[in-house]
Amino acid sequence: MGKTPGSRWTIPFASSFGFTALELLVAALIIILLATACVTVIARVEECAKITQAKVEIAQLAMAVEMVKQSTASYTLILKDLFSRNSPPGITKGWEGPYLKGGFYRDPWGTSYQICLPDKRSFVKEYYLPGGSDLFDWKGKGTRPQIRLDSGDETKIITSGTIILNGKTVAAGITSEELPKIYQIDYDLLESSNEIDVSFTGEPGASLIVAIPAVVPQGERYWLVSWAADRVEGGQGLGKDIVWHYEYADFQN
Repeated sequence: MGKTPGSRWTIPFASSFGFTALELLVAALIIILLATACVTVIARVEECAKITQAKVEIAQLAMAVEMVKQSTASYTLILKDLFSRNSPPGITKGWEGPYLKGGFYRDPWGTSYQICLPDKRSFVKEYYLPGGSDLFDWKGKGTRPQIRLDSGDETKIITSGTIILNGKTVAAGITSEELPKIYQIDYDLLESSNEIDVSFTGEPGASLIVAIPAVVPQGERYWLVSWAADRVEGGQGLGKDIVWHYEYADFQN
């Protein structure tokens, strides 16, 4: 390759390394799509891990409930009792707690695991400051069950509280010092649309657990439930309810 008169030096295959605005836009779009896909995959993996954790914990809770039934001939609807050395109110003999260690009565999504009797024969819920109201059907054996109250977190003080059921005061002047405690409902519950109103004051983060009946006879069937990511009954997909039925000894989700 020589230089001839009137010609210029040329470099074969030479090209510009600059990018047009359109090329930069396409590249940015590809990066965004890849990042979004990675975030979605990571979120799904994390959610699946929470589901697995919830199933492991529910199975452990179910085993502990069975141990309580064997040793006391009854059991409780307040799952944090399983981690206590002391017998809960209403269970007077045979308590050999703690039946579990670790205190995981809340699921990986931060909501309390639920233990309930089928056919609308129980009510249990943890209320956070300042409380709340609920409607529930009741088809329990006997229309005047006992109601039990307990602190959700013993480190958070409740200074005052009131429980109103169907317009009538069941408990008033509730404080952390007197909990847990059982109260007697001295009137019949309705077969539908019983209304409970829970209100209380205390330290930020305080919560109050309400359970009806206070103590469950040994022969009763039960479900253990996590409402999963959406925290409401009847979720779908990854948020579908995680349900353990003791008769099946398996998950029904």
